[in-house]
Amino acid sequence: MRSSVSSAASARRIAVNQTVEGAGEHVQTAAQMALDTETIDGYLGYLNDGLYVARAFDCA
Repeated sequence: MRSSVSSAASARRIAVNQTVEGAGEHVQTAAQMALDTETIDGYLGYLNDGLYVARAFDCA
């Protein structure tokens, strides 16, 4: 069970990292904050909501 949680967390962490390249300042900051949580909930919060809010600020 633990390995499936670890692989799920690793997959989400990779997904967060993939959003950073070429991103604006707000996206980079939000992504780093999510990565710093080191939790699946933190990664999912960023991927489901935080990323889009940060992009909106970068486009404003």
